[in-house]
Amino acid sequence: MSGAEGDPPRLSEVLRTPGQGRVLVAEGGGVAARHALVGEKMAALAIENGWAGIVLDGLVRDVAVLRVLPIAVFALGSIPSRPAWAETVRMRHDLPLRFLDALFEPGHWLYADEDGIVLAPHALGA
Repeated sequence: MSGAEGDPPRLSEVLRTPGQGRVLVAEGGGVAARHALVGEKMAALAIENGWAGIVLDGLVRDVAVLRVLPIAVFALGSIPSRPAWAETVRMRHDLPLRFLDALFEPGHWLYADEDGIVLAPHALGA
């Protein structure tokens, strides 16, 4: 997947692609401390396209709504500022991402619940 003229795609462009039950893991960069990356509308876009979840090294808004949507959203925290700026942020994809002492590798398995996230290089048994 790539944006115009080889540019990395925007967050909303990634969420418009078929998620196929995958989880999007994204880091927010420096501006993530001042603005939400995802809110109700971005989460709805992800649901519409079959994403199973979103894990952010950044912030979200619309937390009360996100809690009841049929998608798992994990973030470092919340902030009321709108995520509209995310429309201009370019995303690189299929790269390892490290945050909170965890290494998220493309293709690895991610298991999550209210207590946290577990990462594994292969599917874990029941």
